[in-house]
Amino acid sequence: MIVNELFSNALDHGLLQLDSADKDSPEGFLRFYELKQQRLQTQAHGKIRLLFAHQPTAAGGRLTIKVADSGSGFDWRRCRTELQHNFGYSGRGIALLEKLCSSVTYHGCGNRVTAVFDWQA
Repeated sequence: MIVNELFSNALDHGLLQLDSADKDSPEGFLRFYELKQQRLQTQAHGKIRLLFAHQPTAAGGRLTIKVADSGSGFDWRRCRTELQHNFGYSGRGIALLEKLCSSVTYHGCGNRVTAVFDWQA
């Protein structure tokens, strides 16, 4: 779930420059995914890099996931929404990552992120 959210954000918002605010209604949700399909077919370039590191710990392990995309980034400080207060069609990704991970750190202009997931056996 963590890797999926990180990759989806990098693709949708980093490379394809899609705005989740477009998913403000069922119709908007449909438009978002139609636009995504169009941009996937016409996107000429872009990169997403995923790096994984795992360390065993006394309790289980620590998985560090780093994702970087060649997009222009985003202001992650403005995308803070508590899960229990989000009744819309989008905007839960960062809150979900922060709930599941021990830490989520954005770097640079927001097009690089490090997520740490500590798991127990």
